[in-house]
Amino acid sequence: MHRGDENAPLLPPSDISPGQIQDGGSDDDIKAASRSIQPPKTRRIVAVLVLISFTLHNAFNCWCFLNFANFKPVEDLMHVTAHDVAFMTTIGWIGILSTLPIVTVCSYRRVLLCIGGLLNIAAPVTRYIGAVNGSEPLVTFSQWLIGAAFGIIGAWPPLLASLQWEKKHHTLITAIASLANYVGGAIGTIVIPEIAKTSSGLLHLLRLQVYVAGVLLILMGTWLFIPPLSTRNDVDTGDDHYRTKVSTQRKGQLSLLGELRLCLAYPANIQIFTFGLVIGISLALQGMVQYILSTVGFADVNSGFGNAAYQLAAATSGILLGWYVTGPGHLRRVLRGLHVLAMVFAGGLLAVCWLTQTHTLGMSAAVPLMLVAMTGLGATLMGLLPFCIHQCVSTTSPASENTVTGLVYLIAMGLAAGLTPLIAEISLGTTAAVLGGLLVLEMMLFGCLDPQSRVVTCQS
Repeated sequence: MHRGDENAPLLPPSDISPGQIQDGGSDDDIKAASRSIQPPKTRRIVAVLVLISFTLHNAFNCWCFLNFANFKPVEDLMHVTAHDVAFMTTIGWIGILSTLPIVTVCSYRRVLLCIGGLLNIAAPVTRYIGAVNGSEPLVTFSQWLIGAAFGIIGAWPPLLASLQWEKKHHTLITAIASLANYVGGAIGTIVIPEIAKTSSGLLHLLRLQVYVAGVLLILMGTWLFIPPLSTRNDVDTGDDHYRTKVSTQRKGQLSLLGELRLCLAYPANIQIFTFGLVIGISLALQGMVQYILSTVGFADVNSGFGNAAYQLAAATSGILLGWYVTGPGHLRRVLRGLHVLAMVFAGGLLAVCWLTQTHTLGMSAAVPLMLVAMTGLGATLMGLLPFCIHQCVSTTSPASENTVTGLVYLIAMGLAAGLTPLIAEISLGTTAAVLGGLLVLEMMLFGCLDPQSRVVTCQS
């Protein structure tokens, strides 16, 4: 990150003419000149269409992932036990963890994104066919498909922002593209229990998702306009000649091994672990908070609305703060503020749960307090995701965004996959101790980080 005014825009004005791009100037001169060039209107329109298509895919992914959140209709439709449904859900996590390593090391990133989109479309079709024919293996495989699709799609928002948008908008675009998954989760939390109350209702929901998948297949056509770069494009000049030049230079400068060295060097390794830790905690709560609330006495409808508030608040706060973050100083303040507030709201939620479980707090008072705590926790803990990713990407430049994000998600998804079954087996007090301890550890690691530090670029 550049020194100087910490709140200055990330695209400072330049007095270097764009013609210097063609005259073989230095790499710094080329970057500076490119910042003064705005992308054409048609390119901006294409970028918006790509963003809309990608956002819908990401939201749809989480909606489909949550189809098994309500066990009883699945048990009736498939003639299976609750243990079998829980196993199907676990297969989804395995799907995520199986594709994240590929995302981290694959150089053909646009091709991989299209494969992720096709997996996202194939999952509801496979699930519907399996449900109609009563095939448990086919339905289980569909859950792996939807998880595998997220492993690819979930790592793409930072790279999507970098390839098609100016640097000052990177945090905002990353927030919109990544937090759409939470919007889909909120929709699923509300819609699935209402539609899929019975086995016939669940079948109707699966058929509806097949229709939506058909629309998303058409929208995938916009992804063909994503620039086919295999490494980062820090600035968008609107000039294909410049894109090719930068891509060629960086392919020669930094190999996959070089990218991994950047990510494993200090302070990037500590940042990736720290932010993977906090994202993993937020994802584990996303999947289990409804179960926790129901266990302590909240009605299913209230638990569902609490989980929806948790996810919608994350999307709203992330996007609003994304408008604010245009410089490294803004990013540091947002990260610090959200960390502190997340601890406050996490403590508040656990206190409400404990008071409700011990009948110290009546349900009429507990429900609004729970909704306030869930909204605040979602806006802070889950809202951290795009800013943590953006900070890691900035620290490890010029390593690819997919490599960095893939490593962060590997840690986050591994932790979430481990915490989810653990929370289902332990008491509220033990849950509070485990999650509280992890949050304190993450806060301590975050407090030790120097947000202005950078990794020295290694050549390979």
